[in-house]
Amino acid sequence: LVRQAAATATEMNAKFLATVDDVFNYGSRAEYEGGLNDWIGFPTDRDPVEEMYREHCVYEYARVQTLFTRNYGITTTPEGEFKGVAGQWTPKNRSWDSIPGYKLPGETVNCRPEHMRGFEGIPQLMKAPSAVRAGLTEPEVLAARLWSGPM
Repeated sequence: LVRQAAATATEMNAKFLATVDDVFNYGSRAEYEGGLNDWIGFPTDRDPVEEMYREHCVYEYARVQTLFTRNYGITTTPEGEFKGVAGQWTPKNRSWDSIPGYKLPGETVNCRPEHMRGFEGIPQLMKAPSAVRAGLTEPEVLAARLWSGPM
């Protein structure tokens, strides 16, 4: 897997598109049985935050792949979403401090002002009652926030 080119977000998303005959197509049976590890490989457990950083900010598709969500009208990138939650974090600067003046791309449809996205970094999210009850680590909170975002 190290030698093969990373799939684009569009290629990964194509696996979950419905066909015109109203039958959902989730790929082949072999893809289903192979699971996520066959599709994208095993995670790097040494430093999961650094791997999430690479996935969202370093790999070629992270900066050039623009994603649009029809449900909220958000145009964003993996890099933009990472910066929105991880702030200034890089492998050399392991700070969760927000980036001065940085704003997440806002919703343009289907969202009331009180539900608009805002910056809540890892330190704030770690204090959420649900994160405290579950005993989540910073990498787990970051992964949950990135997974629940618009991408």
